Amino acid sequence: MEKIVKQLAELSANVSQLDRQNVTVSNASIGWQIDHSLRVMNQIIAALIRSNPDEYKPKFNWPEERATETLISLPTLEVSMEDQS
Repeated sequence: MEKIVKQLAELSANVSQLDRQNVTVSNASIGWQIDHSLRVMNQIIAALIRSNPDEYKPKFNWPEERATETLISLPTLEVSMEDQS
């Protein structure tokens, strides 16, 4: 909750700059960004209020045969006591 309050305070602090825009970051104005952020926050909060954790069922959007595949291969690192000198 503390993070949400901090984010709302940051959005509020920028309300006076509604018409400003930095096209190197986005073609949308600060006002549009604030409006979009508040709409997203409202939708997330509404979804959380409507949700029931007891009804949660994990669902993955990839084929079952891929569910057991390793998506990222990491190199194996072998360390021996001799390396500790």
